[in-house]
Amino acid sequence: MGSPRVGHSHRDHYPFRIAGSVSTAATMAAHELTSQASISVAWFALVLAAPHVAYLLRGLMPSNDAAKRIIVVDALVVTGVALATHLPPIGLLVGITLVNALASASVRVFAAAVAASAIMVAIGHGELAATVAVGFLLWPSLTVGVAVLAYMLSLATFVRGAGQRLAAARRELQLANAGLEQRVAERTAALASTNAAIQRFVPREFLHALGHDDVTTAKLGDAAARTVTVLFADLRNFTSASEGLTPEETFAYLNDCLSRLGPLVRAHAGFVDKYIGDAIMALFPRAPRDAVMAAIAMHAELRAGRAPRPDRPPPAIGVGVHVGEVMMGTIGEVERFEATVISDVVNLTARLESLTKQLGCAILISEDVWRTLDEEVRADARRLGTFVVKGKVRPVSLYEVFAADPPALREAKRRGRARFEAMLDAFAHDRVDEARALARALRDEAPDDGAASWWARRLAAGGAVADIDLSSRGIVKLDAK
Repeated sequence: MGSPRVGHSHRDHYPFRIAGSVSTAATMAAHELTSQASISVAWFALVLAAPHVAYLLRGLMPSNDAAKRIIVVDALVVTGVALATHLPPIGLLVGITLVNALASASVRVFAAAVAASAIMVAIGHGELAATVAVGFLLWPSLTVGVAVLAYMLSLATFVRGAGQRLAAARRELQLANAGLEQRVAERTAALASTNAAIQRFVPREFLHALGHDDVTTAKLGDAAARTVTVLFADLRNFTSASEGLTPEETFAYLNDCLSRLGPLVRAHAGFVDKYIGDAIMALFPRAPRDAVMAAIAMHAELRAGRAPRPDRPPPAIGVGVHVGEVMMGTIGEVERFEATVISDVVNLTARLESLTKQLGCAILISEDVWRTLDEEVRADARRLGTFVVKGKVRPVSLYEVFAADPPALREAKRRGRARFEAMLDAFAHDRVDEARALARALRDEAPDDGAASWWARRLAAGGAVADIDLSSRGIVKLDAK
């Protein structure tokens, strides 16, 4: 059972033995290269010399049992080499034993090695006794059992060593991964910090409008057309308020004011485009109402703030708001460029902010903005007239939002809104005397009403004042910014 064909001699198996030893040596060499193991030349010599030594000692073996004994000798020799060099047992199956088993028609020997190896892998190398028992049960032949046992010892040694090497490699990999994760986390935190710092100079919303997620991809000449609401806010009397302050105190005062206004812009879905000295330029992509409500909140916030010195009033601002299409993009040169907004909308908004000083109001908006507002906001707004501002040709109707005024002044403007409109209508239809009388009455009822006082002074001068032309049928041509 499982014995080779009778009559086969050593000479019959000699070529196969040589081929098997060369195959095993090649397997050892491949193992050395792929696993970076170091196998002594002596082991290669032993494997290659084994068939020749066996051939010289052929007289010690009866020819009718030669093949089986050859298999046993080959298994013991190559198993010893495998144990000493940590050669994977699978290498034996393509080595001497495989060749000799096929040559001697002892296919069952080869099958036994494969089956026993599979069992060994399945149940774990700790179950060596069970594996040996399986080998003897399958083939009662002692010599075949010894061969199977040799295979199992080799497999157990390899599995144990491979397991240890795998565990060590896994520990090293875990340590390497932990270090890598730590470095990645540190790098990510550093990048997040850098991006957060950059966003203080270039608003994230601005980059998104240009189609970028961060500033690293922005380039000179990027541009996009957007319809946005532009807000200009300027601190009133900052020069006189900071007079006598040290440079450090001036910066502290200015930053205190601006740091209270910036969050209000963001709270109303806008973002600060830039700070221009003591002024703010902010953009509101969503709706003009956001900008108007932000302007009202700014006035309320500053009114509750501290003065730069006890003998000076709290800070105040004038705000201009306009809406329209702008070009958002980057300008400059390749080594130094910045994000900005270019449009006549921006220029007109800056003019509106400047006009708040002349017209004596806190918040000045264009008719384009006023048309978008709901009745709740319009309840605290009134038309101030139609103006051609400095540097422009097309007249624009301007509206004052007085929701941020002190309660008494706010109520007075509400009561006088219809008469203010009647005054503007009289002026537009050349009824100058009627307009003059209405303006004086509005001024006398509310001396703090800056716009009423402005109209009363201009109409009382009979058109002699430089910044008004009474012959323009209701359109005021302003020469001053």
